Amino acid sequence: MITKKVVFVLGAGASISYGFPSGADLISMITSNQLPDELRNELWHRYKCRTENLQELADALLEAAPPSIDFFLSKHKKFADVGRAIIAYQLLHREVVANLTNADVNGDWLRYLWGHMLSGCEQVHDFSANQVSFVTFNYERSLERTLLLRLSAMFSETARAEDIRSVAAAIAIVHVHGSLGRLAELAEPKSADRCIPYGGAGADLSAVAKQIKLIGEHDQESQDFSLARKLLAKADVVYFLGFGFHAENVANLRPANWYGDAERVIIATMMGMTRGEQRVCRGRFPTRSGSDMRIESESCLQSLRTHIHRLL
Repeated sequence: MITKKVVFVLGAGASISYGFPSGADLISMITSNQLPDELRNELWHRYKCRTENLQELADALLEAAPPSIDFFLSKHKKFADVGRAIIAYQLLHREVVANLTNADVNGDWLRYLWGHMLSGCEQVHDFSANQVSFVTFNYERSLERTLLLRLSAMFSETARAEDIRSVAAAIAIVHVHGSLGRLAELAEPKSADRCIPYGGAGADLSAVAKQIKLIGEHDQESQDFSLARKLLAKADVVYFLGFGFHAENVANLRPANWYGDAERVIIATMMGMTRGEQRVCRGRFPTRSGSDMRIESESCLQSLRTHIHRLL
């Protein structure tokens, strides 16, 4: 069981093992003309977006070479609605339950964390004693769907479905940039029809896309960001997994309010970054009076295995 108050801050890199594209992958799908006909038809139906409009978007992305598609869209409002719809479509179609259970064991950090969270749990309600929260910058819902899936599989013979759902729904998962919608599988039966099932079957793409917030569009004083900052301020351990450390995203977490506590452990995966790039990312946080951020150049899973003793 995780006894320390741990807040995981998740970026796109934390979801790649579960079949989701990186920001670069999303850009490549547009610039290499890989959008499926179903999506093209939906874009025409909803936004009157023609082939030449998609080509204009592709050309602009190639010329701008942005660090992420949401950053690009935040600077090009004329592409924002179509861009959001493309993101929503691509992510919904990668919300596949089989990918959650068949993930590469060499990259499945959540399976490893789950094992430690499950330790000592005799009944499903014991799971609530874990002191783990998640602040995610990702739109997809693989995290909450995986936890519900594993809780249901583990305790289905000893607990009612509604009790399992209640425990899963109580896990603090904060989507600070919005999400693909409230997960129907976690909702009460009477309200499930107003939510979006995992994978988005039957969902209105334009309605889902509107829930996605681009960089610069979100309210920095929103309920989600306020909750995220409160969780970070109370954490014993703040753990960045697959996070890109975009300057604005870091600033919106207001690290000056929680980063300087010398008793708080800060760990970050920066796999694939040079030492210079790591120093740039670390420089976006205020100077600490105590120990510095622990930077790992390894995968999310390997980093967790290295530091698991700090969470227990």
